[in-house]
Amino acid sequence: PARRAQVLWVFDIVEAADGAMWLGTNHGVLVLAPDRRSARWIAVRAPGTADDESAMVRVIVADPDGRWWFGTMAHGLA
Repeated sequence: PARRAQVLWVFDIVEAADGAMWLGTNHGVLVLAPDRRSARWIAVRAPGTADDESAMVRVIVADPDGRWWFGTMAHGLA
């Protein structure tokens, strides 16, 4: 049987100082490199999510110290 493509919802997009784009999605955080030629996933582990599950990230914020904060759907701040 054919594999079904997973639906990707993007809730927030933030551009970092280095030009990387951080996308909050229903599967965690997707970070696009500044040159847009590569990307990496960040699984956001929040209380109440299974080991193989990432929390849905609705909001992304970088603080003045360079830390990234993720507001999750139903799991609070990560």
